[in-house]
Amino acid sequence: MTPDQFKAWRKKLGMKQKEAADRLGLKKRMIQYYETGERDGKKVKIPKSVRLACYALSVGIADYDGETTSYEDGQDPQEDLSPESEPSAIAGMS
Repeated sequence: MTPDQFKAWRKKLGMKQKEAADRLGLKKRMIQYYETGERDGKKVKIPKSVRLACYALSVGIADYDGETTSYEDGQDPQEDLSPESEPSAIAGMS
């Protein structure tokens, strides 16, 4: 994820830097570093854990405790899937 992609992700979700920081468990300053790609003149790489957290927030996952997933709206999107739309059915696997 590039700094431009990170900033686009935040804006697509309609978050200000402070909200993105709070939801990712970071300081606002780190969001600024990730968006500029620099800290004190040195390049900053967005860690995999942050990239994965960005993805989770993008698909509505609010939290995960190792066993249970919490969703933003309180609903599990998998509950609404019909058997025909499950990934194994789509891939032709039984």
